[in-house]
Amino acid sequence: MMGFLLLLASVTVWAAPSTSSGHLEQMIRSAARRDWPQATRIEVSQVTSQGVVPADATLIQMNPRPLLGAINFQLAWIAQGVQKKSYGSAVVKVFQPVLLSRLPINPGEALNEENTTLQEQEISKFMQNGYFSNEIEVSDQVARAFIRPGTVIHRNQVEKPTEIKTGQMVELVFENRQMLISARMKALDSGRTGQWIRLENPTSKRIIRAKVSASGRVALH
Repeated sequence: MMGFLLLLASVTVWAAPSTSSGHLEQMIRSAARRDWPQATRIEVSQVTSQGVVPADATLIQMNPRPLLGAINFQLAWIAQGVQKKSYGSAVVKVFQPVLLSRLPINPGEALNEENTTLQEQEISKFMQNGYFSNEIEVSDQVARAFIRPGTVIHRNQVEKPTEIKTGQMVELVFENRQMLISARMKALDSGRTGQWIRLENPTSKRIIRAKVSASGRVALH
């Protein structure tokens, strides 16, 4: 019996080192950085995984993409020639500059550097309504409704200014290979380039539809 115990004591048992939560966080953070190259900061927390995962395990699947909020991931590694897998979850927070209103912005007012500012924010709460990450994106936009100062500007709060307004007299153009005809019409709707609006002939009162082609100009196709 003593000899058997001595034999057991002399046997070296090898086990692959397990990966730490810090190592998993780093792998997830690196993947999130590829999804969000403009991020100023990325935080990974609440990392959990099934069982003991060796240090040489690799991330083979992560959802949802891009990585943001509560995510799930799959790890894989080779043990004694056989592929092993484990599953886990984590929370990813992404921070980047977000456009806020610096001053009150009235409906129809243009957005510019005077009434907006950039501020670092965690973006998951803004994904549903969208957000802007620089002033250039809103350089040709106006407010659709009143925007309070100090609030994040969502994409559904702005629009391109209308090039034709209701009640405006506009030039209606019809053109083909043989002729070019133009007439003055009254706009019954506001519209931007590419939109169809109703027009009224001021003499006959006949109503037609045409597409806005430029400021004060519509085309009949």
